[in-house]
Amino acid sequence: MTPDLAAFLDKLYAEGQEFDAEQPDRLDRRRNLESESAALLRSLIYGISPKSVLELGTSNGYSTIWMADVVNLTTVDNDPERSLDAAANLRAAGVEEKVQRIVADGATVLADSADEQWDFIFLDAEQSLYVNWWPDLQ
Repeated sequence: MTPDLAAFLDKLYAEGQEFDAEQPDRLDRRRNLESESAALLRSLIYGISPKSVLELGTSNGYSTIWMADVVNLTTVDNDPERSLDAAANLRAAGVEEKVQRIVADGATVLADSADEQWDFIFLDAEQSLYVNWWPDLQ
C-alpha cells in the first residue's frame, strides 16, 4: 500500500468515526471496520488471490478501498446516496476502476448469482440479515 493511500484511509476512517458519533440511530452510521481488521481483510484477500470478490455493504467505501488495493471486486449497497459517497471515495483513493458498484438489495444479488460465482464474499451489511443469506452463499 502506498503512503498516500494509507493516509487517505486514515483520514476516511477518522471522518467515519466523527460521523458515527453524531448519529443517534445506529443504522445511519457508517460502521467502518477498525483499521486493524481492514488490514487483516486486505492481507487475506492478497494471500488467497480470489478471482471474483463480492462485498455486501459498501457504506462509504472504506473496506472496499482496502480490498481494491489488491483485487478487483464488486460491491453492493442498498442506499443510492451511500453508493455515491463511496464512488467519490473510490475515485479519490484511485481505485474506482477496480470496483463495480451495484445499488441493490444484497439478498437479491446473492439469489441472482450463479452457484460458485464468487470466490470470496465479504458480508459487511446488517448482521441480522445474514441468516437469510446462508442458502445463497455458494
